[in-house]
Formats: sequence, C-alpha cells, structure tokens
Amino acid sequence: FGPDGYLYLSIGDEGGANDQFQNSQRLDRDFFAGVLRLDVDRRPGSVPPNSHPAVHAGTYAVPPDNPFVGATSFNGTAVVPSAVRTEFWAVGLRNPWRFSFDSATGRLWLGDVGQGAREEIDVIGRGGNYGWSYREGSGAGPRGSTPAAASFTAPIWDYPNPAQGSAVTGGLVYRGTRLPGLVGHYVFADFVSGRIWSLEPDGDNPVGPERVHLLATDGGISAFGLDPATGDLLLTDLTEGVIKRLV
Repeated sequence: FGPDGYLYLSIGDEGGANDQFQNSQRLDRDFFAGVLRLDVDRRPGSVPPNSHPAVHAGTYAVPPDNPFVGATSFNGTAVVPSAVRTEFWAVGLRNPWRFSFDSATGRLWLGDVGQGAREEIDVIGRGGNYGWSYREGSGAGPRGSTPAAASFTAPIWDYPNPAQGSAVTGGLVYRGTRLPGLVGHYVFADFVSGRIWSLEPDGDNPVGPERVHLLATDGGISAFGLDPATGDLLLTDLTEGVIKRLV
C-alpha cells in the first residue's frame, strides 16, 4: 500500500523473450507490463473498473485520479475508453522486481529486470511510460521504431547486462540512524552478480556513476526489508536461505 492508502501492484509482461505476447504498450487489453493502483476500500468518488474476464465485480474500485481514467488515446493511437484498463498507474515495464516507497518523500522506487542488455532503476510517476518493449533501459528494445507520439520516462540509473549483473533486485531508500552516510540513498542489488549498491538521488533526474557506489558483494539477494525497531536494512539471501542485516 502507498502513502495514499491505495494498493499498488507491479506486473511483468507475461514472460518469454522480445515481449512475445505483445503485452507491453497496451492500455486496452490485459493487465501486464506495468504498475496498477487499486482502491480496495471502494471509497466514495472512486469508479468501477471496466469489464474484463479477470475483474470480479464489487471487489475493488479505481481511484478517480488514476492517469488513464477516461483516456481516448495512447501513444498517438485512439483507444475506446470503456476498454481501457484504468487500473494502470504506470506502463512500459518488463519484469518489475521489487518496489518500495520512500518514507520521507513518498516516491515509488522500482527495479526492472532487463532482457539481456540493461538492468534499470526507475522512479515511478503517475502515468509514466518506461519504454519496454520499445526501450530496454536507456537503449533500444526489441520492438522496433518508436511511435512519434510516444513519450518515455528515462530510468534513474541503468547498468549493462552481463558486465555488472543480470537481474536487478529493487531495494529501499535508507532512513535509519545506524549508517548516517547512507541516509536518503537508495540501496539495491543484482541477484546474479551479487553487487549491492547505494544510489544518491538527484530528485527525479537520472544520475551519473559518481552517485552510485558499490557497498558489498553477496549473490542471491532477492528482496529488501526494514527492521521496524531500528530502521536497519534487511536483505533476503535466497541462495543461503537467510535474512541478513546491512552493517
């Protein structure tokens, strides 16, 4: 749940290579390749979701300020508003693996696993399109030429696959007290290479390598969490079957 009380879900493009099921860059089909934002409390003013075989009536509503409510076009192509998946908060993601909200700013940080060229870190904004499968990180994706009307949000940081890693694990913005040098930094990892980095944000702007620092190396990190008592960063090591603490 986000600081606004709504439920956020990240969903990949259904698998395979090269977006083989053509689920990305679609608002009027299914619920793949993006971040959804739902009102599970069905607050006054929220709107019912459009009809779809996966929608169970009366179980949730769509926040009225979701970016694609009432949309009539996407990437320059007309769409029928009653067919739009208004649950989408952001689109154009391949395999979002772990996201979190910065407790101080409310920004949504997300790691998106690339296909074989780039791994990326994104700050997810309302209505953002992060490019897949026209883009993979900061480079070209497998889909071909980009529609002239499309507007993509660049990653905050991306790195080459396999030179620095092969599967990003999204992390957390550190707000604890034990490690003052990391306060406000986003800490994330690569599951395969084992690199664990801190990224010093520059607002919502992409950053250069001078703001990304290698902290440690430990393969198999699949998730991050916070110790609620201390604010310390916890790391799930799937390979070893243990939870570790960053010290």
